Amino acid sequence: MIDRMTNGLGPIAIALVALACSSAQAQSARSQLFNGSFDSWALSSELPDGWERVNGAPLTQVEGFGGVESAMQLDPGGLASNATARQLVSSQPGTPFSASFEFIQSPGPDRGLNFELRKPDTLGLINLRVQDAGGSVNDLDLFDGPPGFGSGWTTIGNNAVVDGTRYRLTITGDLWEAGALGSYDLLLEDLDAATTVVDATGLQHFFQFDSLENIPVPVSDTTEVGVFQFNTGRSSTQYTVDNATFVGVPNVKPGDYNGDGAVNVADYTVWRDNLGSDPAALAPESRDPNLTDPTVVNADYTFWVDSFGPPAPEAAAIPEPATLSGLAICGVALLLGRSCSGTAHRR
Repeated sequence: MIDRMTNGLGPIAIALVALACSSAQAQSARSQLFNGSFDSWALSSELPDGWERVNGAPLTQVEGFGGVESAMQLDPGGLASNATARQLVSSQPGTPFSASFEFIQSPGPDRGLNFELRKPDTLGLINLRVQDAGGSVNDLDLFDGPPGFGSGWTTIGNNAVVDGTRYRLTITGDLWEAGALGSYDLLLEDLDAATTVVDATGLQHFFQFDSLENIPVPVSDTTEVGVFQFNTGRSSTQYTVDNATFVGVPNVKPGDYNGDGAVNVADYTVWRDNLGSDPAALAPESRDPNLTDPTVVNADYTFWVDSFGPPAPEAAAIPEPATLSGLAICGVALLLGRSCSGTAHRR
């Protein structure tokens, strides 16, 4: 298409055509956690880049898991329950998310790992801890809710965590939607033994927030914001974390080929750029489930048009397959002093 459009034009015109015909494609998943590997950590700094140290949380830079770069060790925090290392994250209201991190629990007589997803400066939605169960084993507990909202700490993994063993904890679910309790699934894996230790589904957030009014939003392109944090308070046992991630996944609608949560002209661009290519280039579950073609086809364009409604858009608002490229050529032609028909202006 570009070759035919730019035949006979100079390099500047070709570049302008390419620019006019391109469009930034939104990702179907958005990573919201910065430096979750803790590798960006200057030796002179008391905490890793991107993380906030709250109320004197005792942090130590140690060797990363597998001997690669850095990991973050959280030392005992005494009775200061709000001593934390945290980072702001975002997720569209009611949409899926995935949070994951690896950890190693050190030997000790009391609570070690304490992790939360929460609203800034108030109660949380998800709170997990590793609690000493005697000897070298520990229970994995979750918090059902504060007084008046739930039953307190509940064990979901008896003797699930062994001191000195490397684990990965993954939480997937929906988050931050006001007015309705969300749910999540939890997976605890023993990475040393390559086994699943805990696989719990259908867990509920213990507290639901009504709004996020008057809360600073330092993250761009978000409607809701929360905190991904590791606590050291009320703990007499150190633990180490590494390879932390938080990914918010927008709801994907039929015809939403770029996966940004809206069906619009940007999805036409994705269809056009991938016509004849592998359908994997389209956002998952955005394609017509009845289409079995091994490549992106014209029927995908028709499905995108149909997915606008209701209400149906104005006919002129829906580009035909060749419309946008034609407009691009006209724009370049005008810049070159030519008409859209290719006839040079007389001097």
